[in-house]
Amino acid sequence: TALVTGTVADSAGRRAGMAVASDQLGVVSVTDASGQYVLPAPVGVISTFTARDVTNDLSASAPVMPVTTDVLTVDLLLQPSPPTVVQVNPANHASQVERSAAVTVTFSKAIDAAVVEPAAAGVQLMQVGSPASPVGCRKSLSADGTQLVITPTDLLAPNALYQLTLTSAIADRHGNRLTAFTSDFTTAAIFKADALPP
Repeated sequence: TALVTGTVADSAGRRAGMAVASDQLGVVSVTDASGQYVLPAPVGVISTFTARDVTNDLSASAPVMPVTTDVLTVDLLLQPSPPTVVQVNPANHASQVERSAAVTVTFSKAIDAAVVEPAAAGVQLMQVGSPASPVGCRKSLSADGTQLVITPTDLLAPNALYQLTLTSAIADRHGNRLTAFTSDFTTAAIFKADALPP
């Protein structure tokens, strides 16, 4: 076993009182007044050291693999963690989608409820064609803020291709912005990717 030491910091500087955990040994070190931690790590094994600031929605992690029992230095820089899309239903490239279907997007973390405001940017469902036409929708957000349901106000057209676009106008409750996301589906029997816009 080797000792690993380092500091935990964010953009404002070193952080005291931060828990640093190892996924291999199940031990935690709390940073001292200078932001420093010390943890054991098995030699020749990759461990992941993680620190999280839940209040400010910051996290840091780093792989650690000591090759000798010498002291190893690994600093952790806390950074914002943006939301990501973890699931969309109908799935990307789905076919035979019911004309009455709603689109459900599941996020990795709670998003800001402003996304459901009628004039809010960030969510667009389009019927793909020449020209493309926007689909009127109602938006609702689950109580925990992780599921967005997009319900078309009219039935989807038969044998039509649709594209959902989510932009960086969507943010979590700390202001961290989503990376743009698109997903496509069709009410037709077969999904044809060549019908998508370039």
